[in-house]
Amino acid sequence: MAETNVKNSSPVAILVAWTIVVVPLIWGFSYTLANALKIFTAPGGH
Repeated sequence: MAETNVKNSSPVAILVAWTIVVVPLIWGFSYTLANALKIFTAPGGH
């Protein structure tokens, strides 16, 4: 049988990588949502 070399990743490295991905994603989502709410809550006299 062929040997497969599987390297186990450090849980800390995985956490750091996901943090790098998720933090900007959440910031972008909240920024977009806040700006979208401005459109729908803008005072309109019509």
